[in-house]
Amino acid sequence: MKILIFGSTGFIGSYVLDKLLKEHEVYAIKRKKSSPIINLSRKPNWINKEINDVEQSDFKNIDVVINLACSGVSPKKSSW
Repeated sequence: MKILIFGSTGFIGSYVLDKLLKEHEVYAIKRKKSSPIINLSRKPNWINKEINDVEQSDFKNIDVVINLACSGVSPKKSSW
């Protein structure tokens, strides 16, 4: 199954991404400077772009879309 995931470098998204990679072909949207918080079992097909720049063509041949992206609630980077 081909899965497109947003928010794959966040706390929850990184773990979900790692599980999906074990059984599926995964495409993950990420900002250029972001990376998962854990070491992944294998690399997804990264699509480096901002969420606002996603186009309809990014969804071509995708079976499932998972959105775990959100804007931060604090102006400061978390330290936990």
